[in-house]
Amino acid sequence: MIVGDIAFDVHEARSAARVARRAAETLRGQAGRRSGAVGGALDDFEGAYAERFGSAAAIEAEDRARLAGVLVDLADQIDAAVNAAERERQRLRDHAEWKARDADRKRAASGAEAFAGAAGRSVVDAWESFTDPEPSTEPEPAHGRWRRSSRRCTRTARPCGTSTLR
Repeated sequence: MIVGDIAFDVHEARSAARVARRAAETLRGQAGRRSGAVGGALDDFEGAYAERFGSAAAIEAEDRARLAGVLVDLADQIDAAVNAAERERQRLRDHAEWKARDADRKRAASGAEAFAGAAGRSVVDAWESFTDPEPSTEPEPAHGRWRRSSRRCTRTARPCGTSTLR
């Protein structure tokens, strides 16, 4: 469906939110198995490789948890966008209905003016603007909380601070 001049499919958005939440649950569900696998592998490693493998596993676990949180945040933001789209559609419907009522009032006011003069029209206009005010013509402002962060990862087997040049 079209909201203003923006195409927004509520069903697709809700589906995307469900997928993001399922992916977050999957990532969180992997923690135990992955931790067990890392523990078993560390039994067979020793020295610098064991340290690097342990560090990499710890980073992976932190990143997996962070990604799961980001996916849940994404799903929450999609839900907020769906709610905002539904409110905007309702605002547009309300305003369109008001415009139709306003056109009817103007026709009726023309009759009142023909019958009672300008005073009759003024009374009708004042009464209607009091009992049926025009809905907002402005969309609500967007309230997105977008953030991006990344971690710089070293992808070598060499401990930090060592050089290959001598």
